[in-house]
Amino acid sequence: MKLYANRRLDAVSKEWRGWMFNKGELITPNGWRLTPNQIFMGNALIKIGTDNDRVLRAEIMRVARLIRNVPSY
Repeated sequence: MKLYANRRLDAVSKEWRGWMFNKGELITPNGWRLTPNQIFMGNALIKIGTDNDRVLRAEIMRVARLIRNVPSY
């Protein structure tokens, strides 16, 4: 519940100063709102080293949606 309602991450470490969670989104110090899918896709694109490949992005998003729908036990 605390993470859902404007929870600042300053207490975690110096590197997280200015970051916060609000209603399921990670908010950067400059105000960008990031969803889990955006974070996943951004990290995947960095790992594979591509900048603007539409087909690859579509495949990454498809896999991210499949992962999101996997039931947790």
